Amino acid sequence: MDDKNVTNSIEQQSKKGKEHAKTIRVDCEGTSYFGGKAFVPIVLADAELQALVESEIKLPTAAREIKSIKRNVTVTQCKAIPSIISGKPEVKVFISGVIHKNIQYVDDYKGYVHDFAVDVPFSCNEKFRVFEKPDEYFSQKSTLTNERIFIDKKGHGANHHESGGATFEFYNQPIKCELLFSVVNDLDLFKEEDKYGRFHKITEKAEVVIFFKLTQKQQTHFRPDHKKPPVKPKDGHQVLNQQVDPLIEEEQSEPTVQERIKSIVQRIEKFNG
Repeated sequence: MDDKNVTNSIEQQSKKGKEHAKTIRVDCEGTSYFGGKAFVPIVLADAELQALVESEIKLPTAAREIKSIKRNVTVTQCKAIPSIISGKPEVKVFISGVIHKNIQYVDDYKGYVHDFAVDVPFSCNEKFRVFEKPDEYFSQKSTLTNERIFIDKKGHGANHHESGGATFEFYNQPIKCELLFSVVNDLDLFKEEDKYGRFHKITEKAEVVIFFKLTQKQQTHFRPDHKKPPVKPKDGHQVLNQQVDPLIEEEQSEPTVQERIKSIVQRIEKFNG
């Protein structure tokens, strides 16, 4: 299927999935704001998580002796949200992962080595104190609290043929986890032995410790220094009538986008009185 047919297929699927209104007119206007110096990941905290994992591993064939076991820890999911009930900055972390084990064993005295790989899943929910406050803003997507109602022509009630409202959405940056270090400390118990002394199952009791970094992409809010420090000549007298960069003066007089958004939200919320 060529690119044109793929595009047509996607458009047809989109039309089947939802209805499209007829746009009558669109007028646009744009404004720019001073956006700070950087928009970069900020380290909220370095976290340590300990998990006690007990699992049963069924071997594909009977084993007489374990020759070696290689272990690797992988985090498959890590989601974090700022806590709204704690009196201090905290995030609640929901983390899942697997202990990948590669087991090499022999089934008899001939020395033929079997190779068997298995994943042991684990998951934890835990709270962590953070040293930088996460950025988070709640949205209002329904007009139930900010509905605009008009009087009817007779002045006897609401006009059911005309209405409106105001909603807003903040697009928050997610809190991310980056794995730094892991430790697996386990005890393996061999179970279900047959009459030849071979076992079919391993019961594993493991202590899993992982260290990870909690980060969130944030905008730095500081502005450039719009006042140059006084310059003193060698005789110690201060130089007067220093020039200020006109571009910096303009940045100082204009509001930031955060201030602009805040004013809009406050204006909408004021309707709730």
